[in-house]
Amino acid sequence: MDRDTQIRDIAHDFNNILTAIMVNLSMVKMEIGENDPKFGLLSDAQKACAEGRDLMKQLEAVAKIESIASYSGGLSDLLRDAIDFALKDCMVQTKIAVEEDLWPIEFDHIQMIRVLNGLARSAKRRLPKGGILRVSVRNRDLSSDSAKDSQPEKYVQITFTDAGPGNLPSAETAEEVFAEEISEIASYVENMGGFLKQESPNESEGIVALHFPYRVADETSRSEPPAQTPVSGRILVMDDMELIRNSLERMLTGLGYEVALATNGDEAIAECARACAAQRKFDVALLDMAVPGGKGADEVVKALKKLDPELKTILASGYLDTSLPAAYAPPGYDAALGKPFRTAEVRDALKEVMRRSG
Repeated sequence: MDRDTQIRDIAHDFNNILTAIMVNLSMVKMEIGENDPKFGLLSDAQKACAEGRDLMKQLEAVAKIESIASYSGGLSDLLRDAIDFALKDCMVQTKIAVEEDLWPIEFDHIQMIRVLNGLARSAKRRLPKGGILRVSVRNRDLSSDSAKDSQPEKYVQITFTDAGPGNLPSAETAEEVFAEEISEIASYVENMGGFLKQESPNESEGIVALHFPYRVADETSRSEPPAQTPVSGRILVMDDMELIRNSLERMLTGLGYEVALATNGDEAIAECARACAAQRKFDVALLDMAVPGGKGADEVVKALKKLDPELKTILASGYLDTSLPAAYAPPGYDAALGKPFRTAEVRDALKEVMRRSG
């Protein structure tokens, strides 16, 4: 086995373990509610899992195993999570303002996390005794801006402004703190067709504005989710890991679904055949991509579709890029989920594919 394959397999197994952790964390959060003092601790644990997932994706990218896809959307939640995680346990207060109806942009999920974390960490280092980091996200039309007369003219602007009492460590200046992060960030933004604008930092304030170009894209598969409806249906889950099977069973049962489990492809096909014979067909099959020593999802899905052409299928795997939306599915599937995933992501994917069948 070559080095790249080994790295990819390790990342896959690691993501499987993170999946079980994240699913169970989500279940506990749903049970205790937001008012419980432990809710925040569980949220931090989920964010740490997400950081572990992103480290695995970076490892795969460095090994040139796969290209990292870009997509539009999800910027607001990503922004809040990345900044909150970077500024955890420090005295810097965060105030985030996101304009409604932002224009779509394309961004690399992992690189964007690094950019946002880097700027937040710079603010944290500039303000060791506390201060305020203001982050604003808004649409900017620069068609009349003489300083920037090249195409494109429309951008989504992310502005970081930190302000404090001028209490930088004596060994550092404002310029030195910003210089460590700005070069890499500016290069990334320029590669995306955008640009970075930096105000000259001083001891009490630093301003950096990132501009990402507006992208016209087909967003039909990423529209707003439908109105909430009562949950019901039968779900077939195939995964070779007992920990994941049991976690998904608890999660899906808690959401209101009836669940059947299969360890491998043969079991999944047999379960589907029995359900069809009993006229109690499954609504959705959630299938693990790779099953060691057995039929993988690609082979199983063809057999399941022969038994029940109306069956909806969701591909789940630690090999998939978690930055892709669930609607981005390989041929033969109705949706795809990259491991690890949260309860909300599974719930939304199930509701969407079942809505289409209605």
